[in-house]
Amino acid sequence: MFLSELWVLNGKMQNSRCILNCFKKGCMLVREPIILRDQIEQSRQELRRLVERHGMHDDKVLKQSMVLDELINKYTRLIEKY
Repeated sequence: MFLSELWVLNGKMQNSRCILNCFKKGCMLVREPIILRDQIEQSRQELRRLVERHGMHDDKVLKQSMVLDELINKYTRLIEKY
């Protein structure tokens, strides 16, 4: 188990410090937000790289921007559930 993993406890995100209490209260491990944040960061870096290489108005930049938007929207929807 990694210290950076998040847990849901009573509807709120908690870090691993509450692990022992979580097992007693029936928490659910949530790794998807962490994975999505990593994907968002990678997508941002790719977008920056494409802008530097092709400029702001290239189709590749637009497509990557749409990918990033969708990841951010997915992350927002996931977090709103908790």
